[in-house]
Amino acid sequence: MKTFFFLATIVFLLFACAKDKGNSNNKQKYLSKVFRNGLLETEIFYTSDKKPIRRNFYGTGTGTSVLSSFRIYEYNNENLLESMTEFSKNNTFINKYRIQYGANKKPARMDDLKNDNTTQFYHLFEYDAQGDLVKANIWNDITNKQTVAITYSWSQHKLTKLIRIYYNNPPSMLDSSTYSFSRDLPSHWNYFEGFVFASLPNGDRTFMDMALDSSFYYYVDAPPSTSKATYSQKQYDANGYLSKQHFSYIYTSFYNPPPENYDRTYEYIE
Repeated sequence: MKTFFFLATIVFLLFACAKDKGNSNNKQKYLSKVFRNGLLETEIFYTSDKKPIRRNFYGTGTGTSVLSSFRIYEYNNENLLESMTEFSKNNTFINKYRIQYGANKKPARMDDLKNDNTTQFYHLFEYDAQGDLVKANIWNDITNKQTVAITYSWSQHKLTKLIRIYYNNPPSMLDSSTYSFSRDLPSHWNYFEGFVFASLPNGDRTFMDMALDSSFYYYVDAPPSTSKATYSQKQYDANGYLSKQHFSYIYTSFYNPPPENYDRTYEYIE
């Protein structure tokens, strides 16, 4: 299997620095299915050399698993992820992300294309000497004005905090997140979805949540909005892959939504 890089921000570095801790015989497995309280929530399909090629998302709110959308991944001739395209369950094109890489083979720019295939925003990324992402800036392609600035803090290649500033109306609003990681994700995993940290409208936390112990989100408002996530009762298989964990979310905001509690289980292929 050829080595290839993938598009992500935080998760990119979690994977890249992983040492497969806890994998006793280092058997390479790949995430195949995720269940929420026993109902299928995510399904991933791979090429013969284990590059993710399609991902299905299922809604579970009705008590059954119902396909809601899917993603298609395409790669360039260097086996680097070139694009991720989002479709509705009825094959309607939603949007597309197209990636360009720097000399270090890390994402340098990503274009966010709307459903007429024109660029609406573009994202620029900066790294420090250790290879950790330190800045992500989002620009409106039509007005050529910056809309979001993101800074990242790290400890031993693990994310500890990110801060986002939004340049809209009012001129700047801020939110931040802090994180606690105790495990790395397998170094042979390669996924697009790490870009949840860059405020993508179609972001996803599946892989980040598999490595987290806890996170705290803060949004400037009157009153401020917060959410605290705790990941507990983690179970691992004989090869060190996460098989089950419990999620707990506590929210505070003007509406004060009720807490969430549920289990997720994970299945793999070799």
